[in-house]
Amino acid sequence: MGLTLALAGCGGSGEGVGGGRLDAIKARGSLTCGVDGKLPGFSYQDNSGKYVGIDVDVCRALAAALFNDPNKVEYRELTSSERFTALASGEVDVLSRNTTRTLSRDAKGGNGLEFAPTIFFDGQGVMVPLASGITNLKDLAGKTICVENGTTTELNLADRFRELGVPYTPVKYQTGDQTYGAYLARKMRGCNQ
Repeated sequence: MGLTLALAGCGGSGEGVGGGRLDAIKARGSLTCGVDGKLPGFSYQDNSGKYVGIDVDVCRALAAALFNDPNKVEYRELTSSERFTALASGEVDVLSRNTTRTLSRDAKGGNGLEFAPTIFFDGQGVMVPLASGITNLKDLAGKTICVENGTTTELNLADRFRELGVPYTPVKYQTGDQTYGAYLARKMRGCNQ
């Protein structure tokens, strides 16, 4: 998994899927950048209401390259489920948020996205209370597991548990905050319960 900048047809006049999308961005005079908006270190609003984080820095760099002004960017907060639709429809010009680059997302003819180089690499794990005694994925047999809907994490979880032959019940949430909140509060039958 990693942080990846995704673009939908940003070729120049008559080029690529967008057929002038870059020209439209320049004519508008600002870049519209899709971000998570609630992920500290990546994109969130500080105490003064200013967006900060690595995703925001990428958007600011693009605005500086396009307009010679890093402040000519507008941010749209998007959930994992909303992000690709917003990009494909033109609601946002670029997507700079935690998005895993996968073969199916990157394939020509797949979803029409172009990925820029990955700028952040991470891994994946399952969080459980220490007191649960759970030490490996097989110990989660029959448990409920909270996961954010529409993410590669959700797909990886299903794939890995299927490979292991371990039954589980996914409890899906629309945002990371909801997922973490449910884990902490043990709501909706609980997570890892």
